Amino acid sequence: MSWPARSLVLVVSLAGLLSCGGGGAIGPEPAKAVFSSLSLSPDSIGLTVGGVVPVTLTPRDQSGASMSGLPAPTLVVEDPAIATVTGNVLTGGATGTTRLFASLTVDGVTHADTSKLVVTDAPAGGPAHPVNTVGTAFVPASITVALGDSVSWIFTGATHNVTFTTPSKPVGDNIANTAPGTTVSRTFTAAGVYAYECTIHSGMIGQVVVQSGQTQVFTAVSLAPPGGSLLVGDTLRLVATPQDQNGVPLSGLPAASFITSNAAVAAVSPSGLVTAVRAGVDTITATITSAGTTHAATAVITVSAPAAGATVTTPNLTFSPGTVTIQAGQTVTWQFSGATHNVTWLPGPVPPGGDIPDQTVGSTVQRTFPTAGLYTYECTRHNNMTGAVVVQSGQTQVFTSVSVTPATATLLVAGTVQLQATPLDQGGVPMAGLPAATFVTGNSAIATVGAQGLVTATGAGTTNITVTITSGGVTRAATATIIVSAPVPGGVTVTTPNLTFSPASVTIAVGGTVTWQFSGNTHNVTFSGATPAGGNIPDQPAGSSQSRTFTSAGSYAYVCTRHNGMTGTVVVTGSSGTAVFTTLQVTPQSPLVPAGGTVQLTATPLDQNGAPMGGLPAASFVSADITRATVSPTGLLTGVANGTTTIAASLTSGGTTHTAQIAVTVGAPAGATITTPNLTFSPDDITIAPGQAVVWQFSGSTHNVTFETIAPPGGNIPDTAPGATVSRTFPQVGEYKYFCSLHNNMKGKIRVE
Repeated sequence: MSWPARSLVLVVSLAGLLSCGGGGAIGPEPAKAVFSSLSLSPDSIGLTVGGVVPVTLTPRDQSGASMSGLPAPTLVVEDPAIATVTGNVLTGGATGTTRLFASLTVDGVTHADTSKLVVTDAPAGGPAHPVNTVGTAFVPASITVALGDSVSWIFTGATHNVTFTTPSKPVGDNIANTAPGTTVSRTFTAAGVYAYECTIHSGMIGQVVVQSGQTQVFTAVSLAPPGGSLLVGDTLRLVATPQDQNGVPLSGLPAASFITSNAAVAAVSPSGLVTAVRAGVDTITATITSAGTTHAATAVITVSAPAAGATVTTPNLTFSPGTVTIQAGQTVTWQFSGATHNVTWLPGPVPPGGDIPDQTVGSTVQRTFPTAGLYTYECTRHNNMTGAVVVQSGQTQVFTSVSVTPATATLLVAGTVQLQATPLDQGGVPMAGLPAATFVTGNSAIATVGAQGLVTATGAGTTNITVTITSGGVTRAATATIIVSAPVPGGVTVTTPNLTFSPASVTIAVGGTVTWQFSGNTHNVTFSGATPAGGNIPDQPAGSSQSRTFTSAGSYAYVCTRHNGMTGTVVVTGSSGTAVFTTLQVTPQSPLVPAGGTVQLTATPLDQNGAPMGGLPAASFVSADITRATVSPTGLLTGVANGTTTIAASLTSGGTTHTAQIAVTVGAPAGATITTPNLTFSPDDITIAPGQAVVWQFSGSTHNVTFETIAPPGGNIPDTAPGATVSRTFPQVGEYKYFCSLHNNMKGKIRVE
């Protein structure tokens, strides 16, 4: 069922409810359920050759409710060479893109739905070791594989992700939020330990240990965490792990011994438990000796005296306590544990020092609040992890005003938003113990409001909700503006459950409209390439809706810059006529690759409107000079020797052939290469020699490099689309700090020494 149709059902249902009278009158008999639509999920299906994926088919009645007792729907794969279907289970046959059609006929009425189906090669290099998701746990939590093997995560029960918390990542990087019924694999080409977590579910962690197959030689000691910031009286557990020549843990070696460099600052037990004694800096050394070989590692411990104020911890992916109250001039201390967290301030006042970027386990960071007010924040890595700091002025609180949030909400008909009314004192600080607020709508034909502030949109238009609180004979009021729109015919709606855009990819015709309904957190829509009329959608509070109309065909990729891995795509097809294979596009356009380095090329067929096409054969790639660069049949470009050459891509479909060429530059290895996984610069702190170059390989989203103070020749790197590579040479000694102005907390540093 299309979204407009679903919205219409909601409007009809709501109208029926509003027409019911009171006084015990008997209403009409419930309408008989009529088969009205068929839903096929997931909307986009990915599997490997030989892999299997179950699909779900749900017939629905005129109210959108699921129906039972109907005949089994029919499933057909458009290209059976790519995949086959038995019952409701798909099996991958060959690489390619096709579609899955579902249909069901009841009493002579047929309804259908379709899903995109992409089949990729099975992971090479070894078996695909399975990891299941049982409840909110990875099973097994630790898995050991050989170099070149793959691990397959089989997602069941709920939406999960795999976010690696160690610097090393497998081929393909993190796995974004993935619906149940899907299997996703990653191949591990370097030995080591790869720790990961699901950022949606508390305590859902795992690790992959990749062995090289060589004889393990005791080579180093890893100490975790490598340091920490503690308050006097706090403790921190250090864990020392012996490692082989590839960074893989060794078993059976003697226990580590721990020594403190300054017992007056921090003490350490034989098992590695550090206790902060007084303010200062201490170094803890862990030593392991085996077969006459000794290796050591150190952790730097910074101890601070507790500041007047409050302390917030992070148990179970929450801020605890969720709200703290302090006096103006006092300090809040965040002690981070369990996972990597940050403190990102929501719209409103912000303390000096601003946001706290991602912090590793064991870190402690403080902010001082000189001004009274309400400071709200979230951790952008974890769903619904929010907190607040209430800063009081020290004066007697006098009831002065009312705050209502959100102050403005944009809804579709039948949409809802919860209003929150807060009494404030003369310093804008929330007050407790006052009577509850009353809510009154200015026009019930546009929006109604319940006694607790739940607003329901009933008709297109704009109205105000008046919020009133009376205390001690004093009455204060505030208003919230509610803007209601009718569902857009021919459009689609995207929601934001669990820090995802759902569906992640939507397809509309030229002139169609996409409406984003924001919930759960503050979100935005930031386009990373082509942009519709109206441009980006800035930060929107939960309960808001925003629309954009797309007047040109093409693919519009976007992200929410507040939340890692929250991405989506709008594919706009021609307004009429059959898509015709017209051009071939290769990205990145002008790659720079060092000798021995690789870059993945992508060839995309486009129709007469510039929109991507699916279901066509794969393109072939040819290098004009294999002494400079080679290219695999799947487009993996490898630098051979310094110089330039061209890569040609060709695709034939239906007797029509189109080609595209790109220029390739093979250069000497740079001083460093920086990538952009998960809205970060990686690595974010590097050291090079004067005259060396740094190469930025952009992926995932559009990014830029904006230098804070000094800049190298060539200056800032402007907004650059994913797949592109840009370099800067640093001839002068100095410290070059930079950031991406499009994404919060995306910062880096280059030290030229």
